Amino acid sequence: MTYDASALEQIRSELQFILPQLEISGQLYLLGSGFSSLVLETSQGVVLRLARNQDAAEGQAKEAKLLPFLQGKLPVAVPFPQWYVAPGQHFPFGVIGYPKLKGAVLQPQLLSEKTQSSLATSCAKFLCSLHAISPAEIQIPELPGPRAFWQRQERLCAAVLPELHAMLPGTEYSQVERWWDKFLNDSALRQSPSCLCHGDLWYENILVDKDYSAIAGILDFEDAIIADPALDFAALLHLGKPFTLAVIEAYQAQSHRPSPNLLYRIERYWEAREFGGLHFAIKHADQEEFVEALYKIRQGPILNPAQRFY
Repeated sequence: MTYDASALEQIRSELQFILPQLEISGQLYLLGSGFSSLVLETSQGVVLRLARNQDAAEGQAKEAKLLPFLQGKLPVAVPFPQWYVAPGQHFPFGVIGYPKLKGAVLQPQLLSEKTQSSLATSCAKFLCSLHAISPAEIQIPELPGPRAFWQRQERLCAAVLPELHAMLPGTEYSQVERWWDKFLNDSALRQSPSCLCHGDLWYENILVDKDYSAIAGILDFEDAIIADPALDFAALLHLGKPFTLAVIEAYQAQSHRPSPNLLYRIERYWEAREFGGLHFAIKHADQEEFVEALYKIRQGPILNPAQRFY
């Protein structure tokens, strides 16, 4: 969907109506439009995320409580929501807003040998701090735990396998079916330690300084969860294996906590990532996204050994 000046002005007017305490004058700027949210910036430097579905609405309700709790507990900036409107007449899935963070979204093509080491160390420092927060400190009912994570994986499996059975050649489908059976019954994953995880730490949620020497901020905690810390490293693989390994090395050196079979667990979560996009496409009848997600699964690590991490 495209948003011309007239559409953005209509959104601006409705936002001003539901957020009278926030000045929303001048032009609205479109920062992004993804699976979960339409992201806008006001002329006053406030980011407003308009949830696009029920999953996003639940994620924003979680963020509205979790992000204030995280302030001052991490070595990098995270959004500090100062405006939150629950789902209602004007915005059926709600709106969350916060002052825009400094930094630019990390661009993989701008990583170099010189910047990779410092960014990996900075990323590891963030993950060490996040993972060290005791789940017992976090009194947020909306924050799911390990049991909810595995229930979600079981529902995901039930949703995607019938579609894949219809679309994949028999040998490929059999491989995927066997993978799911092993994944859902993997004791190394089921019995892994749990901690607070970001849940979707890929490069579009990472802000860096102008020199690419350090992480300036982390965005989008909609998928935050109490789960296996390996989950947060899997998303980093979108930045490549060398960078991810550098983060892991720095993380293990900083945390001083042994993590048995960490690389194995990261590989399993990396293999699982693209099923989420396929599920979204099925759920929302998005044929274009379905075709793209199916392609990614066929080219991904389950069916293509060259794409494996470990």
